[in-house]
Amino acid sequence: MVASDTVKMNGDLVTFIGHTTDKQKISCSYYAKSEQERNSFLVLRHEAIELIVVGDYQETSKQRNPYGFDQKKYDQIHRIKGRFQIRQIKEHLNRNAWQNMLSRTRGRSITFIQEHFSHKVSVYMNALIFGYKDSQFLASEDTYKETGLLHLFSLSGMHIQTYLGWLYYLFRRGGMTLTASYLPLVGGTLGYFSLSGGSVSVKRAGLSFLLKLGLKLLNVKFSSFDHYSIILWILLLIEPLCLFQVEGQLSLGMSFFFLLLSRPTTKFQKFTTIVLFSIGIMPLTAWHFYEWPLLGSMLTLLFAPVFKKVFLPCLTFLFVFGRVLPPSVSELLDSYLVHFERLLDSLRFANLVIGRPNGWLLIFSLGFLLWLIEKKQHKPCQCVTAALLVPIILIFGRFLQFGSSITFNDVGQGDSILFKAPFLKEIVMIDTGGKLSFQKEAWQERRVRPPAEFNLVPFLKGNGIRHINKLILTHDDIDHVGEITTLAKHFKIDTIYIGWGAGKSTWLHTQLQKLEKAGTTICEVRQGDWIKGYFDFFVLSPITQGKGENEDSIGLSVTHQSCRFLFLGDLDQHAEEKIGNAYPDLKADVIKLGHHGSRTSSHPQFISQLEATYGVLSCGVNNLFGHPHEDVLATLKQNKVTPLRTDRQGAITFKWHPFWYPNGKIHTMID
Repeated sequence: MVASDTVKMNGDLVTFIGHTTDKQKISCSYYAKSEQERNSFLVLRHEAIELIVVGDYQETSKQRNPYGFDQKKYDQIHRIKGRFQIRQIKEHLNRNAWQNMLSRTRGRSITFIQEHFSHKVSVYMNALIFGYKDSQFLASEDTYKETGLLHLFSLSGMHIQTYLGWLYYLFRRGGMTLTASYLPLVGGTLGYFSLSGGSVSVKRAGLSFLLKLGLKLLNVKFSSFDHYSIILWILLLIEPLCLFQVEGQLSLGMSFFFLLLSRPTTKFQKFTTIVLFSIGIMPLTAWHFYEWPLLGSMLTLLFAPVFKKVFLPCLTFLFVFGRVLPPSVSELLDSYLVHFERLLDSLRFANLVIGRPNGWLLIFSLGFLLWLIEKKQHKPCQCVTAALLVPIILIFGRFLQFGSSITFNDVGQGDSILFKAPFLKEIVMIDTGGKLSFQKEAWQERRVRPPAEFNLVPFLKGNGIRHINKLILTHDDIDHVGEITTLAKHFKIDTIYIGWGAGKSTWLHTQLQKLEKAGTTICEVRQGDWIKGYFDFFVLSPITQGKGENEDSIGLSVTHQSCRFLFLGDLDQHAEEKIGNAYPDLKADVIKLGHHGSRTSSHPQFISQLEATYGVLSCGVNNLFGHPHEDVLATLKQNKVTPLRTDRQGAITFKWHPFWYPNGKIHTMID
């Protein structure tokens, strides 16, 4: 059975949540073969449809990179059993019933909005009224996320109080008493739970609204904390896993912290309350998102009334009367929304990367703040001054990293290796990864985030990294340099190293020019050069001026903590032979094997010469090229080289710590 209001279309991809005959919840996907077929899936939003399909069931994959998105954990928390890739739809049956009426109503409303209103208005309307955000929301999401205002799109107290407050006002103006209007309000609230997608924040705010009215009706007084406890108890009955959800933690955590703060009576007290609230949510924000919008609380105070008193009423009015209003009304509001986002774009600079704090540091920060507010809140100046200790500890605590590491990130069918020095003294990255794209028709193109947004960016920010000292691009292939734009958007890059004659492809040349204008130094290297720093790299290739192709890749040798590493980019066997002949004494403990394990690389004689212990293969799961090839695996086995594969083990990290593992250890994301 298809959940009508979960159907989403992005290019040729159709996704939805389905329930099997034994009531298991699964995430389904289907690649439409034509634009007409894709559009036919809109009927799934309007009707309750049962599909009989043929496809492939997959268990949800585990987290593949440190600090990256954990799909398995997400699915477990939201009770999604697994993933189902549909290959063929054999039959569909209509199963309309009163039980799924609200889900169908939500689905119809979402489609109506997308078809009848301008782009920006439809995105805001669906998000703020029905809690529906799809790929069209991505452009706006970045702006609101980096200014700390994304929570305004999470249907919560502000929205519920607004919508239910309007309904309550209409009942009272109509002459209904609180007693007479309470049951209709209960029905309206429960109905809106379904119409808005039923998120934890909506349920919390709705239950809070009903409880307040119920207590008023019964003339019973509860303290704020009793009220909060009852809501939490009911939420745990309805959704036992709500405290494991990011949304649940933030919604309930922010509500609890707000209760602790006394009601301000003067302007100065209001200011201190804002500062304390901003600091109070900082540890939890840093834990989940690795950064802190400095102006987030101030901007919330400034723009929340705009959402409540302007956007919500206008969008609701437009939704109700949109059929009779001229299109120019929607277009006018659309232009205002565009200008509003441009205003916010100018405030995106104040985002501070903190990294994920240590678990004990998180507990200490939260405990200290709770104690401080309890004991010192009546002295605002002392309280705020002492509270500033928390952001200072979190901001500078990111440098307390005594160990060093070399991580082979899982970027699919591509390469990206990160070198991290103790105390973040130096950050070096070899290649950025990137995804090969294939020519598609316009209707098939999808709005998606770059892959680095899900693997490299969270990994770097989770480690508290704000800028990259050295970025080495081995050659010009997209699967090695394709994410340079994404990285440059999030991090300052000091120096980029390219091979002799590389960087001439049109796309990469343009990107390098932009970065050079922004202050990044571009350096060419060739055989015999050194790239000096905390990590000292010796350049083994290219030998001659090339064009940035596979055979022109930068080959690197580096020794760290008495462990010798060799990085071969996409060098072919002929280039490997040249290196072996030029450096007959070259040895390595760990090899990053060339060209993702292709048989065009890893010459048996060269591998034998190196006498390596480990061979790292950076390749994608079930990749189209069949990497690594059996020939290469046989060569490794013959030379007693243990293969480490990102397609099977996720990110692979060699790490050292002066106290816990001075001789180093290997950590893989997937055992």
